[in-house]
Amino acid sequence: MRSLGAVHAYLALLTMWKDPRKLALLAMTAGVYAAGGLVTKYFQIVPGFLDLRPAAVFPLVFGILLGAPACWGAGLGNLIQDILGGMFGPGSAVGFAANFLLAMVAWRVGAAFGLPSLLAGRQRPPGFSRTLLIRTLPAILLSSAACALALGWGLDVLGLLPFLVLGNVVFLNNAVFGIVLGPLLLAILGPRVDRWELGEDLPAARPELRKLALGLLVLGAGGGFLALNALCLGSLVATSTGVPGVASVGAAALGLLLLGLALL
Repeated sequence: MRSLGAVHAYLALLTMWKDPRKLALLAMTAGVYAAGGLVTKYFQIVPGFLDLRPAAVFPLVFGILLGAPACWGAGLGNLIQDILGGMFGPGSAVGFAANFLLAMVAWRVGAAFGLPSLLAGRQRPPGFSRTLLIRTLPAILLSSAACALALGWGLDVLGLLPFLVLGNVVFLNNAVFGIVLGPLLLAILGPRVDRWELGEDLPAARPELRKLALGLLVLGAGGGFLALNALCLGSLVATSTGVPGVASVGAAALGLLLLGLALL
């Protein structure tokens, strides 16, 4: 019986630690993300917690191109930014997990939409194209929503920042820079990653499971993000942490998100 692509994806997150080349890709992702983030670290949106981050495009792009190493690299790169930028604290663990998800969701959704073959030039002329932009959008939007959901929910539960503020700023930051810069970087780097055989080569999930997995991801990441916004907007304490229902609804949405990843 053919194994599910997502089971291999989860295993790849563990087995990559035995591969020196993938460890080098992890270090590269973490270094590029940390350096890019530190350049704009002082453009503070919420001092001590949140800054303008064009470098958020790197977990998206490297997640699609490199797979498992980029997931760990995104989390580690965010942690390095927190430490060197003076923002390290209880929320840093949540930031690690949220940025891990940013790359992970981009990787698996990108694979489901055939981005590895598209970027290798097997299905299109080399360079940027409208097809590339359209096929990249689901990965950008779902991964941005997943990251915003995890980070906004986690810091709200910890009582550090309200979801309504953090979740929406993170989503807009990641989605805007992802859409503006992501396809261009993918068009430039994709053929090279394919030529150097740096990406993950995992079997795809069966079509019926892929549809179910994508539906769960949309419901978990997109639906959860919208549901938490609705809860906060409907509350008299919308700009405070601890809005009733946020903790439980966010946990359920993340559960659906992880289930979707387990099938994709």
